[in-house]
Amino acid sequence: MLPAALLALLTLCIQPGGRQLAVRWAMGLAVAIAVTAASKVLFMGWGLGSAALNFTGVSGHTLLATAVFPVVLPLFGSPAASHRRNMLFAVGCLLALLIGVSRLVLHAHSPSEVLAGWALGGGVAVWVHRHPAPAVFPHRPVIAGVLVACIALALYSVDHSPSHALITRVALQLSGQPEPHSRAAMLARSATAHAQRLLQP
Repeated sequence: MLPAALLALLTLCIQPGGRQLAVRWAMGLAVAIAVTAASKVLFMGWGLGSAALNFTGVSGHTLLATAVFPVVLPLFGSPAASHRRNMLFAVGCLLALLIGVSRLVLHAHSPSEVLAGWALGGGVAVWVHRHPAPAVFPHRPVIAGVLVACIALALYSVDHSPSHALITRVALQLSGQPEPHSRAAMLARSATAHAQRLLQP
């Protein structure tokens, strides 16, 4: 997702009327990515998650898909045809929905983590979509090819990506823990505590 977003941001910056939209989108992406990374660092470093919700951090794949597809696809439509832009926005939301579902099917994330990604990325997408689009968006075939490649990578990529490894290292360095907290350990502690409460007179 990030290569597609960076390519679209670069293209927007070098064309008339596109810089304000690029800045708005970059700001939204930066905040959303920071929140996502922080949620993962807090869990892996300090175990701050929710066993009841099976939540260990925002789904990064879902976040980026929701913050990129509904923003990039409307750029292929004419600003004068608002219905077409809205339709492309809806198609982008559908693609983001499918990416989130794929994370569930692959058991890479829980429903709460995917929902958090949809909510965070959706906020970015809506905030950017409300800004007027530039009149012309060049190099559409190139960006279309990047988007197709990103869809394939998002659907079939492995769970432990380079960004996951980087966030894990940051979490361990900040917390001083030798090993990151895990979902399995969190759920096991929760199950043990629940069993103990049931056994209490």
